[in-house]
Amino acid sequence: MCGIAGAVGAWASPDEARQCVGEMLNAQSHRGPDDRGVSRPDEWSALGQVRLAVIDLTAAGHQPMELDGGRLSIVFNGEIYNYLELRAELVAAGRRFISETDTEVILHAFDVWGSSCCSRLNGMWAFVIYDRDRRTLFCSRDRFGEKPLHYAFSRGRFLFSSEIKGLLAAESDLAEPDHAYIARFLRTSLVNDDERTFFKNVYALLPGHSMEVRVSAGVAEGTRPIRYWHYDLEHIRASYDFTDTAAVLRELLDDSVRLRLRSDVPVGTCLSGGLDSSSIVALAARRLHQPVRTFSSVYREPGYDEARYIDIVNSAYGTIPYQIESQPSALMEIMPQIAWHQDEPTAAPGVYSQWHVMQMVAGKATVLLDGQGADEILGGYEPYFVDAVRSLGYQMLRAPGRESIASLFAGWRSAQERMHGHALRQLTLSYMDERSKRMIRRFRPVGHRTEVRADLLELAPGEDPWEITGPFSDRLSNVLYDATFKKSLPALLRYEDRNSMAFSVEARTPFLDYRVVEYSLALPLRDHIDGDWTKAALRRAMEGILPPEVQWRRDKLGYPTPLAVWLRGPFRAEVEEFIHSPEFRSRGVFDMRVVDELWRQHLSGERDASWNVWRWLALEYWFRTFIDGRKSQSSGSAAV
Repeated sequence: MCGIAGAVGAWASPDEARQCVGEMLNAQSHRGPDDRGVSRPDEWSALGQVRLAVIDLTAAGHQPMELDGGRLSIVFNGEIYNYLELRAELVAAGRRFISETDTEVILHAFDVWGSSCCSRLNGMWAFVIYDRDRRTLFCSRDRFGEKPLHYAFSRGRFLFSSEIKGLLAAESDLAEPDHAYIARFLRTSLVNDDERTFFKNVYALLPGHSMEVRVSAGVAEGTRPIRYWHYDLEHIRASYDFTDTAAVLRELLDDSVRLRLRSDVPVGTCLSGGLDSSSIVALAARRLHQPVRTFSSVYREPGYDEARYIDIVNSAYGTIPYQIESQPSALMEIMPQIAWHQDEPTAAPGVYSQWHVMQMVAGKATVLLDGQGADEILGGYEPYFVDAVRSLGYQMLRAPGRESIASLFAGWRSAQERMHGHALRQLTLSYMDERSKRMIRRFRPVGHRTEVRADLLELAPGEDPWEITGPFSDRLSNVLYDATFKKSLPALLRYEDRNSMAFSVEARTPFLDYRVVEYSLALPLRDHIDGDWTKAALRRAMEGILPPEVQWRRDKLGYPTPLAVWLRGPFRAEVEEFIHSPEFRSRGVFDMRVVDELWRQHLSGERDASWNVWRWLALEYWFRTFIDGRKSQSSGSAAV
């Protein structure tokens, strides 16, 4: 796990190129405390890396790494979990290795198989390879975007960096806000779902994509990113066994955990007490020869306390448990640090709980397994009950019968219970035509994402949060597909990468092994939502492995943060002072009448506007950290 950076184009001197990349590395030194390197393969290019050593801790793992005297040079952030298998294949083909690293495996794989090597990799990655003979950079990002790669074209040069702050350290002019993207974020809560960022001229290489950049006459010219991985439903259904889905899912997940335990440094696991993280703890405990180290965040407020389930899992597997109780008093103090490390605003307060977990892990484990992605690929969120009812309804229309009718009514009852009586409204909305939805938006209650100023809102694309696309024939499967690739998971992966790397911790996500994702999304409806149960296939897969109290747990909290309670109590005064500050009120983003009314309604208990307030705080801290006075700041350290 590392931070990478680089630039190609024309330079006034070798020192200028090295200084540029050095400044990018300085801004993200937290990503790699163990080693640092900058190289100049030729007069046009400069590559750099800060290293967190996880595989092969010797100097042989130093980056940038070269092949054939610098013909190819690589900087790499991430882990290739099947690197041992690929290495054996390459050795059989006559390749010789000088290190035990997965980095060298990528370098040889690219030399042998070209860009198609990406499809052979099982892991998380962002890597850039410079071909000196062709004066070409090849950039690649893993299938789901677990590892970041940002880039910009400036003054004829191409700059890339793991974190956006690296680009800003090299070119302060890039600190220009994209107000259309800001308005879109506040209206839809969507982030990290396409190549745009909150910075107008900074882009993200999309998950599952690669890109080439060529230097011609000293000018960097990029090609459009190419998608190297697609979710091919027909191929997936022909490649996997769907007769005993619980057994196959258990086998795939177990093998994913096996691969992600490969490490030359201590490995631990997150443990929230929920089904996903508990499953990982259970599978890891069966494979490790020493007790698993678990890391948990707890709150004692009623409705947020998962300590009972955490204790059950720790007791069942004889773990070495670590636990932290996050306090509300620290939130406003930590928010500037979160803003700096996250690069862009965050949409939800769960990032605060996760921050404390990663802080606790530092010094106790270098690698951390986490359950991220299970809810999206397996159907873990309560609103999915409504989508299941809709899918069951269509199934009944296609094949009417006693069994389908019974399933429909059972699903409806479950949806009503789990959605606290709101299922009818949600189901009605899902069937409405576009004109009806527009009318609802026009007359919806104050504060439902309308706190954006009207003139700014006009800049935002007219995207419909209800619109769902995907390759499946039923609504629920397409909703899960959409959550995995757009509406939910991309943002969560950014939060996890930045929070973990803030403390030089490598987070690994077994549920995002591409085989587990492929199989899970293709499961039939009843393996996602079955009667009263979410993630039905996973619950059945963990039969006899998990304690029943956790396996068949009905409530879901995830990373709960009692922000709504805190806003009315421990730091009400601090937030009020914040939203009445001259900086916030003159920002030109919010309709202050709506902001004030939303805040009043939250304090009175008329509504829960805590997520709205979180977005206000996150956006304002982002402005103060990256935009205000950026040109007079150094590489961002002053903002921390």
